[in-house]
Amino acid sequence: MASHQVERVFFTDDIFTLDRRWVCELLDALHGMKHRVSWGCATRVDLVDATLVREMAGAGCTGIQFGVESGSQRILDSVKGIDKEQVVAAVRAAVQAGVDAVCSFMIPLPEDTHETLAESLEFMRTLRAEGARIYLSYTCPFPGTHFYACAEELGLTILTDDWSEFDAKHVVMQTRHLDAAEIEATAERMAEELCMRKSSMPRNRAESGRPVAAGAPN
Repeated sequence: MASHQVERVFFTDDIFTLDRRWVCELLDALHGMKHRVSWGCATRVDLVDATLVREMAGAGCTGIQFGVESGSQRILDSVKGIDKEQVVAAVRAAVQAGVDAVCSFMIPLPEDTHETLAESLEFMRTLRAEGARIYLSYTCPFPGTHFYACAEELGLTILTDDWSEFDAKHVVMQTRHLDAAEIEATAERMAEELCMRKSSMPRNRAESGRPVAAGAPN
């Protein structure tokens, strides 16, 4: 890396910490490098703990992106299988280790309603207060994903086949509960209430691409 003058690396893997033994081997290798490199990664909140995050920080990790997706426990149970308490614990572990914690959300998920999106907004506020940054994207049902293949079964209506709009910054689907206008209005209201800014920063998500808006912690 030194010969190429690389200063920072982002590991493009949604479950970077799935294999803890492999991660520890990587951390040992990073410690052994003469040229220190700062790096970031993405993972699930249920695949980290405070000890691992501290070890990652010690090996040069400066940022972790957590795919949270929703602030409604009912929605999380249906699509993600994580607890909101796990999200808060992961954010706290990162912040205490001096690591930038980024929590990404996407709307809408198939069973989202106005009520569950209100829960998401409130949870975003909670995570901001814990020191996290928030990314918000429109859900993008790329061909080959479950949302695309099972759209009718999930109550999703895909609104366009213009692939240039499949960038998570355009509303390309609506649900049985929310039409396109309601989805866009809700996203804009969330961004406004959290003082978020438009962003083109790339993300690494299976169902979505770039954030509609990104917000710094308070």
